[in-house]
Amino acid sequence: MKSTIFNIKLKIIFNIINIVLIPIKYFLILSYFFFKKKHSQGYEYFKWFKIIQILKSNDKKLQIDRIYNLDERVIEYKWIFNELKKSKNNLNLLDAGSTLNFPQIIDKIKIKFKITIQTLFPENYSFYDDGISYVYSDLTEKNFNKNTFDIITCISTLEHVGFDNSIYNNDSKKILKKNNNQDYLNVIDSFRFYLKKRGILLITVPYGTHKEFNNLQVFDDKRIKNIITKFKPKKFYLRYATCTNESWQECSSKQCIDNEKKIKNNYLKKNNFDLKSAHSVALIKLVK
Repeated sequence: MKSTIFNIKLKIIFNIINIVLIPIKYFLILSYFFFKKKHSQGYEYFKWFKIIQILKSNDKKLQIDRIYNLDERVIEYKWIFNELKKSKNNLNLLDAGSTLNFPQIIDKIKIKFKITIQTLFPENYSFYDDGISYVYSDLTEKNFNKNTFDIITCISTLEHVGFDNSIYNNDSKKILKKNNNQDYLNVIDSFRFYLKKRGILLITVPYGTHKEFNNLQVFDDKRIKNIITKFKPKKFYLRYATCTNESWQECSSKQCIDNEKKIKNNYLKKNNFDLKSAHSVALIKLVK
């Protein structure tokens, strides 16, 4: 009882602080428009402003305009939310990688799903009082029984599997897994094991010419095909989106590659394209 009262008071205080911060947030957003400083506080506020718009929208078109260099998360969320809206209520959902673990999103989806979040380490947000379950472990470890979940989401996470994940650790312990670039297939195998019959797996990964960095790899056609082959789906749906002319929009795989070449040329000639993270993404829906 005392814990519940404390949490209610905490939420009230949090809401009051948010109201007080509104003018400051808008000022920081405006400063981002002027200076275009990536991942500044203004950038983050503007990104969440766009994400909340997406959450409230019923627009099914896979396109977001006036993004001002926002990263791929906005288009990934739009696709994920549109897919989740098609689902029935009271389904078991696994968020593999903790990309849904934010108050704005949890408040929206907790009504419809029984949510489990799997991530490497505890994060700034946790929502135990809202009935959210947490499992702190590597995705390469089998942590759930067979036929446990109806839906699994894996948003911009699979590309990090098998690489150095120490930057996501808050307690200074190191998890170093470098260049095990086939580990993602073991994770796909686990996802299939966890899903019920006719269960749905929703994956997003950076797409383009295959490249490997310290903490991730970019998926190409070969690796996308590997995912599908490993999962052995009853049905699958594959879509792509790329960032051009201040908008994220759906496109073909060829258009993603063409855009990648244009972006590379811009970097070489003018160094004026400042999109952090992926320039294109693959959006994969697999049905068991």
